[in-house]
Amino acid sequence: PVKGFTLASDLTIDTNETPPTKTIGNIVSSLPENGEQSVNELIYETGLTNLDLIDKMVGIGITNVTIYADSAEPKSIAEINKQSMARAAKIRLVPTTKGRDSVKHGINIVQQQKLKITNNSHNLQKEIRNYKWQEKNGELVNAPINAQGDHALDALRYAITGAIGMRKSVRAFA
Repeated sequence: PVKGFTLASDLTIDTNETPPTKTIGNIVSSLPENGEQSVNELIYETGLTNLDLIDKMVGIGITNVTIYADSAEPKSIAEINKQSMARAAKIRLVPTTKGRDSVKHGINIVQQQKLKITNNSHNLQKEIRNYKWQEKNGELVNAPINAQGDHALDALRYAITGAIGMRKSVRAFA
């Protein structure tokens, strides 16, 4: 497993099917530690099926976890939760809660955290560097530009907001 991280902490998946033939499987772990969120990018890969993603998760030692997943992908969540390999590894996906202004609210919560991002989180670091905010009359507005390259940031937002309770109630792992 990944050194220095408890894999049973908040792991998140952001799947994006745009274009429909490609899926990005992105797993970010976030572990509260000494008042900071230690963040580690575990998987960031295009072209994965849900079964491929399960194989990757099990292959790097992800077990006995609740993963906060993009609620826009209910079929992927259901498919992964039904797979015997995921069930055997006690990998359980739950949808994040989304609603009006949930992206802005989630970004605000993430911005309030002290983040310690590992050096091997290359895609996350790149997304942070490239993230853009809308401008109006030459001034930044507190609204992100809807970007294609923000999958690791989405996963980070899901992990942190999921961990502090901005999610639907979850049934116990059956």
